[in-house]
Amino acid sequence: MKPIFFWSRVPLNQRDKLPKGPGLYAVVSLGKVFYVGLSEGLRDRWRGKHHHRLPQAQDLLFPYLHYIELPESKIRAAEKRLIDRVKPPWNNTKVPKYRWSFGELLSVAVIMFLVVVLWERWGDLLLELLGSFGIDENRLQRG
Repeated sequence: MKPIFFWSRVPLNQRDKLPKGPGLYAVVSLGKVFYVGLSEGLRDRWRGKHHHRLPQAQDLLFPYLHYIELPESKIRAAEKRLIDRVKPPWNNTKVPKYRWSFGELLSVAVIMFLVVVLWERWGDLLLELLGSFGIDENRLQRG
């Protein structure tokens, strides 16, 4: 079997372009393989938001799905060999529940604070500026 990086691939956000047939797939970002899986229908496995690793994959930088079509009779053994060889970090682990880090919470609080402070200070100026572009202040206030 060809190495993963020589398999066909699609960006994660174009996963609807995966083939319909059976095969193996790998979640890859910046040259690192994060997950390897098999499917009897590659496109259906990743359709919509059904794949259990989709939220993790969406958090990666430039995520791709590398795939290779194989007969159903060969995919289980091929997947096992590949996982043993590559040792992807997400295989054989639970899907984490997302928790906001302290840094993320602090960032959101700081941004909210700055919005309030800046609006108090320059809100009227901003409304005046928007008005000069033909944006009605009353329309902005109604939402």
